[in-house]
Amino acid sequence: MARLPKPSGALPRKQESKKQQEQYARVLIVLEDSKNSSCYFERLCTDFGINEIEIVPADRKDSTEKHGNDPESVIDYAIKRYELDKKKNKDTSFAYVFCVIDRDGHVGYRDALLRARDVQKKIPIIVVSSVPCFEYWLLLHFIGHTRPYETTEKRSPCDNVIQDLTEAGRIPEYAKGGITAAIYKRLKSEQSVAIRHAKQVVKDHQQLPESDWNPSTQMHVLVQFLSNIKNQPSKVNCSIYPSGSELISQLTLTPPFSA
Repeated sequence: MARLPKPSGALPRKQESKKQQEQYARVLIVLEDSKNSSCYFERLCTDFGINEIEIVPADRKDSTEKHGNDPESVIDYAIKRYELDKKKNKDTSFAYVFCVIDRDGHVGYRDALLRARDVQKKIPIIVVSSVPCFEYWLLLHFIGHTRPYETTEKRSPCDNVIQDLTEAGRIPEYAKGGITAAIYKRLKSEQSVAIRHAKQVVKDHQQLPESDWNPSTQMHVLVQFLSNIKNQPSKVNCSIYPSGSELISQLTLTPPFSA
């Protein structure tokens, strides 16, 4: 669980006064991805000036504590990590545990949501899902649409999202280099556009009782939360509808969390 480096120019901890030391809720973010989304969140948190967020990518090579790159593994690891931390830090345990997952072609997607729902009375777990994948959130920085992504010839739904992302001068270098500093700078300039698009997509799907929520994302919930964490956000509300109007995963947290 690598802690993020302090933003350049930050005072050493020992030189900070109590007033200067930022106090905000402890947050754990468990990722399904091991590269692109991890890089994105690290750059995002550094940009927001928050360095006490624990980001855990999948399949880490620097630790014996590993989880796979599928929704069920992410949820199971998040639960285990929270419970272990709770024993060590009873009064200062994680106030929020975000699980960032994709539906993609994972057969255990629905089971993962049910698993998260079953523990939400005891653990502040929040599922942040993207359909079909994380890259749809990146695409929303440039265009907003609800045209579904399907498997076509040799491409998966996520491959087709990436194709849209790399076309029309959006992020043509994404597939090769992931999220570089230059790419993040471009995304940052359109962040408010992505948030607006994501909210509209959710509204559009909510108005369609037979919708399978393809495509959609809840990434805006987490991004807005992180951007406001220094102001002690009053609540986080994230809802997941795997199909139609069936609500499987929903959590509204008002800190401090108490089971």
